[in-house]
Amino acid sequence: MNLKTIETIFQIGKFILFTPSSHTERKPSRKKRLYGFVLIIFYTVGLSSYIPDRIRAFKTRTLMHNVILVIIDLNMYFSLVWLPIMVTQTTQSWYHLVRDLTKVCHTQTNSKYSFFVFVLIPVLCSFVIEIKVIKELGFQFPPHFYHSIVINCFHFRVYAAVAVLQMLQQGYQLQKNNIHRNILTCVDSYQISKRFVLVAYNLFILKKCVSNFNQIFGWSIMFSHIDQILRLLAYLDDLVRKPDSMKTQDLFKLSVEMVILFTIIILFWEIFISSMRLFLFCDHILKEFYQILKALARVKHIVKGRNRQKYSLKGIKRCQPTFFAGKFYAIDKSLIPCILNIVITFFIVIIQFEIK
Repeated sequence: MNLKTIETIFQIGKFILFTPSSHTERKPSRKKRLYGFVLIIFYTVGLSSYIPDRIRAFKTRTLMHNVILVIIDLNMYFSLVWLPIMVTQTTQSWYHLVRDLTKVCHTQTNSKYSFFVFVLIPVLCSFVIEIKVIKELGFQFPPHFYHSIVINCFHFRVYAAVAVLQMLQQGYQLQKNNIHRNILTCVDSYQISKRFVLVAYNLFILKKCVSNFNQIFGWSIMFSHIDQILRLLAYLDDLVRKPDSMKTQDLFKLSVEMVILFTIIILFWEIFISSMRLFLFCDHILKEFYQILKALARVKHIVKGRNRQKYSLKGIKRCQPTFFAGKFYAIDKSLIPCILNIVITFFIVIIQFEIK
């Protein structure tokens, strides 16, 4: 487990009430709850200030594109309002997650800055788009500043989820290595029984860690998936049908639009890679668990006599990790083709509407 990375996540996430201030905090204070109420007001005012820009965009786009934009805005709003509302449950889940991870993972302190740099890249890119470049195009500053904050909140939660999944994978790998080094190579039945119980207990702790992970990140991952799919559809629709208001004759504005497009491409690929890493980490953790089951199944062949009954895998199989997005669907590698299928299907519908 990397305590420095956890501390970095807490130092950033506490401003949006996604994380507690420290890993020892069990319940949010009254000041934090009041701060959450202020955040809800800020998000509501920010969305309201963003509506006039959306209304101007509605006049140049199709009905389907407008519906996509409305759902994107509502999805971002509810994903942010959800954090102050669930701050008590999230704080308790973080406390139990960090406490349990320290029991089953080794402590490391070498990737704090890599995580910070990985989070800093989309922050800088989005602020270049929203503050520097878009301001030159004549748009209003406050609505786009709010939009930039919202986008960065989305990105940060996905990166934090990937960092925690790395720690969970480390915990399962550690249990697998312990089985191969300390159980399968042991000949003393008493020692095998003692170490078997310890591994089973650690797997139970890791199962609790996965449950706390789902409570912390599940809804954020679901909101992120909805946002990424809808934004991709909106970009594809812009490629199929470019609004008249976006057709520029000014060379300066054309160059600025190219800078925006290039920065969006960088952000898109970074978000895409982070999402793929999230899917793959969930799948790798599940594979690690299956390898642990195979290794533990060999224990029965080592121990002879009545002691074989002690090494039943029924209880351990109940500790199988399962990752959920908002308690609606499981997160694994098989979700990738499903998302691509959804995007392709709706893109075909968009093309059909454009032809008509």
